[in-house]
Amino acid sequence: MNFDLISIVFVLSLIIARWVLPPRYMGIIYPIYGLTFISYYSPLSALLWLSFSTALVLFCYIKQFLIRVIICIVILGLFGGLYKNNFIVVSFPYEFLIFFVCNLSRGWTMYKYQYAARYDSISLSEMFSFLWFPALLCGGPIETFKEFVKYHTTRQSIATLAVTGYFLSSIIAGFLRDFVSNIWNPRLFTFYEATLLQFAIYFIMASVLLFLRFIAWIHFVRAICHLLGYPFNNANCGNFLFGGGIVQFWSRLNLSVTSFARDYLIYPTNRIPTNLETSLRILILVTLMGYLVNFSVYTFIWGALQGFGFIAHIIYRVLCAKRGFIAKLDKRIPKLIKVIIILTWVFITTPLLTPEAPMLYEYAGSKLLSLWVLS
Repeated sequence: MNFDLISIVFVLSLIIARWVLPPRYMGIIYPIYGLTFISYYSPLSALLWLSFSTALVLFCYIKQFLIRVIICIVILGLFGGLYKNNFIVVSFPYEFLIFFVCNLSRGWTMYKYQYAARYDSISLSEMFSFLWFPALLCGGPIETFKEFVKYHTTRQSIATLAVTGYFLSSIIAGFLRDFVSNIWNPRLFTFYEATLLQFAIYFIMASVLLFLRFIAWIHFVRAICHLLGYPFNNANCGNFLFGGGIVQFWSRLNLSVTSFARDYLIYPTNRIPTNLETSLRILILVTLMGYLVNFSVYTFIWGALQGFGFIAHIIYRVLCAKRGFIAKLDKRIPKLIKVIIILTWVFITTPLLTPEAPMLYEYAGSKLLSLWVLS
């Protein structure tokens, strides 16, 4: 029995359990399946998420403030002791670094929902089902607790057309990803012999591969969610290619992350922030998200660059609104020129997220420097 067959049996048995058993049993079924799924790739990630999710559920379920404080102290002490004694090492696979970012975000939506509905009862089963929902455990999209509960208590009929569309999109994106990987393998790229044209092709192909992997995974996850009776239909990818700005590009590429950041992190619920505060929140958030991708200086730089790009674009839009001549100039710039500028920025910065980033930017930078000196 190979892993592909095991995967099929794993998914089919999960779907059957979801449609046969009452929703209250999912609070046991989902953690079992989720723990098995994560442990296959990274047992340490499974242990960390089990500890954190249990602490979060207890924190939300127990109302006494003192007990909540004790839970936080115990968990922090446990993690601190394990880290000090080298039982915890930050060296997880790329997918599970993304896994932690997405699931911490989902956990925050559950806490905020519990805080807003403090006088309504939220069952332990619902909270464990949400935090351990297998389809969303690795890499998103970020679905909120409110959306999850709406479909969890009342199973929705399977939309055959939507499931087919998501599967076809995932298969096509996966096929294109494999096709690109076969004709261009970044691991076989000889940096020290490459010309500037070859470096330019590398930047473009590395970015395309990342986007294809992202789209293939997100649409596959959405198809599985529909099969489990959770028709999350909020669009996760908008028209990001022709948005005309860096903000539109990244926000429309992953709308679930954008919605989460907007509703829970960037804009406070009790007041309207100033433009300066909003810009600082965006810069800190995007920089932190970049760092959490791989805990490296290169992904940190990627996040900081995107954050500064966001702020520059926001300032430009404000100037267009306040200065008539800038608005007129903006209207005269063809949409194609704006798209080319944004794609150039994306292609130059996105390879910072790849494992080959240190060699790529070192050799590409030295090649540009040598040409500049010769000129």
